Amino acid sequence: MSYIDFGEEPLAFESLCDYICEGHIFITKNEYDQICIFNLLFNSPSEREFIFPLKNLIKYS
Repeated sequence: MSYIDFGEEPLAFESLCDYICEGHIFITKNEYDQICIFNLLFNSPSEREFIFPLKNLIKYS
């Protein structure tokens, strides 16, 4: 959250994605879609590094 306090939203976003990937935390399809939207909003270059691997963490119930 401190990244956001200093106007570093893209860095906070990448840190969150990193945390999810490294922790192998399952996410919903809706959460994945929201992450993709944020990735576009931040014009983040992390698509290959974080976004694609997150797709493997989608938990379908």
